[in-house]
Amino acid sequence: MPPRFLRLLSAAAPSGDVTSDAELLRKYVSTRDADAFELLVRRHADAVWNACLRVLGNEADAADAFQATFLVLTRRAATVRGTCAGGWLHRVAANTARRLRARHRPMVEANFDETIAPGPALGDRLERDEFAAAVHEELAQFPEHYRLPVVLCDLEGHAHSEAAKVLGWPVGSVSGRLSRAHAMLRARLARRGFVAPVLFVACAVPSRIVQAAIGIGTGAIAAPTLVSHLTEGVLLSMHTAKMKVATLLAVGFLGAVGLGVVFAAEHPNAPTIAVAPTQDDDKPDPETDPKTTPDPKWAKGSTPTAFPEIPAITSKSLTDFEQKHIEPIFVGDPPLRKLLKMKLQRAVQKLADALDYVENTKEPDSATNPIAFSNFHDKRLRLCTSLPSLMIEAQTIAFELYPTAESRRPWLVLKVAVGKRVELIRHAPRDEAQAARLDAEIELARHDQKK
Repeated sequence: MPPRFLRLLSAAAPSGDVTSDAELLRKYVSTRDADAFELLVRRHADAVWNACLRVLGNEADAADAFQATFLVLTRRAATVRGTCAGGWLHRVAANTARRLRARHRPMVEANFDETIAPGPALGDRLERDEFAAAVHEELAQFPEHYRLPVVLCDLEGHAHSEAAKVLGWPVGSVSGRLSRAHAMLRARLARRGFVAPVLFVACAVPSRIVQAAIGIGTGAIAAPTLVSHLTEGVLLSMHTAKMKVATLLAVGFLGAVGLGVVFAAEHPNAPTIAVAPTQDDDKPDPETDPKTTPDPKWAKGSTPTAFPEIPAITSKSLTDFEQKHIEPIFVGDPPLRKLLKMKLQRAVQKLADALDYVENTKEPDSATNPIAFSNFHDKRLRLCTSLPSLMIEAQTIAFELYPTAESRRPWLVLKVAVGKRVELIRHAPRDEAQAARLDAEIELARHDQKK
């Protein structure tokens, strides 16, 4: 029986206040409104607490991480985007807790026996603690549009309709993305060796810890030294990560400009190839010899597929592929194989994240927000055109892990499917997309020919 998800929600009902997180953040950033900050803390306290408690395993450390998370919010509130801060806060909480666990002290015996039930495949207490931590560590790495439904529905107790209202999404989008997030989480946990059912246990945070976080955030009480140091460390790591992204984008842009200049210099008078019309009838005259009769479907200038049975990749088919063709990291694997498997998992996840954004991110209204509409399409096109290179990265690692012809073929098929997906993207460079898909099909055809 496949793993299933059990949601044990906290006794507290979802908040009934109507002021959006975006409005509360605006008030706090502009006037340092203490009431707005307090409402943000209370609204998302349970989600932040669960991330801290599950990753660290004990209440004392979790309280420090909880306070540091909201202290980070006081410093970075202006950078939080979207209508709901819950996803951002959960990610900061999980990363803060991981940082404290690494720097301060290892996990010790947890104190929440009654909130997470043992499963037949979890074994002893330490393994259960590691499993609970892994759930939140993996969730913190999800794209925002998958993390938010989990935080709102599984951790904060909102119904799908309530979450849809908070996020401004259709109810169907909330349900669909929540289902996809569950599938992604199962797959990621399986790669780490966890095969037990995932337990989302929303445990209410003690009121004294909430009050302390509010007091520290509003300046009513001084932050403990450990919390201050932890906050500074998290802020530094966030700044470093941002600088790395900016550097990579700058290098990529300069590289693209350089390639364009070189091409223009070498091909100043590059001709334009006219595309001949494609005929619908791809069957030769029955009285002629097929070996010597030109195929009208392959007329000069057209680029049909030699593998029409391979559909374009989708988020669902990629998830199915991961579950079927990517092995978990086994205890008995040698170090090199463990490292290669981890690298492959990350490469495929980058491919999945780009595909998820291309397929599922809601398009802004061009009439009311033309800048956001333009930025959305720029990012969508950039991610789309990056799919072939992400696929090549994953394929290279997979070929080292799976050297047999039989195990390599699914990756060649996946490469063709990715190429077809890029061709379907509106405004994508069509010639480049067709060339990449053609190369993938040639690689697959050569592989099949050797059999």
